[in-house]
Amino acid sequence: MSTNQPSVSVGDVLPELRLPVIDRKMLAIFAGASGDLNPIHIDIDFARRAGMPDVFAHGMLGMAWLGRLLTQWRPQSSLRRFDVRFMAITHLGNQPVLTGRVVETLLQGEDRLARVQIEMRNLASAAAAQDKPLPPRYFVLFRRWFLFGFPGFGAVMAILWLMIAKPF
Repeated sequence: MSTNQPSVSVGDVLPELRLPVIDRKMLAIFAGASGDLNPIHIDIDFARRAGMPDVFAHGMLGMAWLGRLLTQWRPQSSLRRFDVRFMAITHLGNQPVLTGRVVETLLQGEDRLARVQIEMRNLASAAAAQDKPLPPRYFVLFRRWFLFGFPGFGAVMAILWLMIAKPF
């Protein structure tokens, strides 16, 4: 990431980005917007036949969130390279929390560059690892996900049926 601002130094921390709980509606919207209609992300029956307990988030959705974290810290025009390593599946009900820090600064020609390490972790897993209770907001969002997930998924399936069957 290019930075011609002398204030960037090794150890600087990017502002944390907390995202909403992942639900079926979010996955369906991303599938439509990205054109990635792989049924493992939107069809529970397909996901179960593939050995998964349920659908899960697209890897590129997580990558988009990491990009959002970076571009909220510095302008997109300063981004020189963007690599990711997928290390885990992001399941329904997870609430991603993204963090980052500057791990290296260097000069390349006249450009001052910063290498930033960013990560996305699950709020529930982080709380469990620290043996802390989940924050109350997690339960509020989970109840909303549960209540609205069924009609939302039904609506998405109806839209997909209309797109495939073209009855009109």
